[in-house]
Amino acid sequence: MAESFLLRGYIEGYYGKAHTHQERLGLFEFLKGVRMNAYMYAPKDDPLHRGLWRTPYPAADLRRFKDLARKADKCGIKFIYAMSPGLDITFTSKKDVLALINKYNQLRRIGISHFALLMDDIPAQLCPLDKKTFKRPGVAQAYLGNLVKEKLNGCELLFCPTEYCSAHTGYSERTSQYLQDISVLDPEIRAFWTGPQVVAEKITGAMVADASETMRRKLVIWDNYHANDYTPSRVFLGPVSGRDASLRKYAEGFLTNMTEYLNLNKIPLLTVADYARDPAGYNPEASWKRAAAKIEPKAFKHLSFAREFFDGPYSYGKKALVIAARMRSQRVSAKEGGAIIELLSDTTNAVQDRGLFNELSRFIHILLGDFNIYLRFIDPEVVKDELFRKWYCTRKSMTGLAVDSLINKVL
Repeated sequence: MAESFLLRGYIEGYYGKAHTHQERLGLFEFLKGVRMNAYMYAPKDDPLHRGLWRTPYPAADLRRFKDLARKADKCGIKFIYAMSPGLDITFTSKKDVLALINKYNQLRRIGISHFALLMDDIPAQLCPLDKKTFKRPGVAQAYLGNLVKEKLNGCELLFCPTEYCSAHTGYSERTSQYLQDISVLDPEIRAFWTGPQVVAEKITGAMVADASETMRRKLVIWDNYHANDYTPSRVFLGPVSGRDASLRKYAEGFLTNMTEYLNLNKIPLLTVADYARDPAGYNPEASWKRAAAKIEPKAFKHLSFAREFFDGPYSYGKKALVIAARMRSQRVSAKEGGAIIELLSDTTNAVQDRGLFNELSRFIHILLGDFNIYLRFIDPEVVKDELFRKWYCTRKSMTGLAVDSLINKVL
């Protein structure tokens, strides 16, 4: 077995409905069962994590955090509390800096000792007041990160840069002034990196080497492969893929950021656990088959068919591509279309777990609705193609088609 990533786990860091307290407690048990060892609390839906970061947590919230931290510890999980003050922090404001430190200390006093400072998805510029002291945003962020690390003496600190993927640097990590500026962060502070893009098709050692070397530290991969907050009509059930063993040379951690749908996350999460534990020995297909059989043994065939349409952000199954091609060329008969719809309907009915049933049904129904409308409008005897195109463009602009990117695969 190849060397495992030291930090292997789950990020609750998507845009959308946050997990409930009970869901998180159950998640820790699940992570323990698949030998993962980290969870990062960073839900964008928690205003006190991001928009209202200066506001202290009330006593009731602190009790819940304490409960979560204790449960995580029992499960061998590092509970990482992340804060995201970058939208409006004034780096030169003693009041702001003190509010940030005090907020971290709130969590520290109840037993949390692993933290993260997130500077992602914020304006890449300083306010006028900060410009008088700091030359560039990276200089200010490095100053703040080092100060937080100092004040939280003895605690682990992770940092998410504003340029957190190659695309944000213009694919020029070696010459990125920002990455050079934050390279003065304390060497013990590990930096998050998502790979070539925010949602990367592939992440290899060669693809992250420049970022690691420019920031002068090992990375923690923040993998958005299974996230769906940017395409809410789709969900990705397939295995994590395109991540190779060479990544381990430059990254000490591999954390996955998924969706608000915890039950749907479980099958792909099992494949992430397999990869993070043994990057060199990881086989995506074998891993997925084991995962699906473990989560829903009686619905394995049905989940395999559903995966044809909900595989990954860059992939569809062969059957789905054939269906899309036939639909586009108007060669799907009403009978064939009905059979496809029936198979998709049967998928949800075959699922035994009610939580998975409810979550999967949401996306199957979206797909079924689009297929039903699509089949009506591609029949040349029902309506001419011009009207179909008008409907297609309107539907796409309003909500986005669940089958949109699938159809575009064969255009």
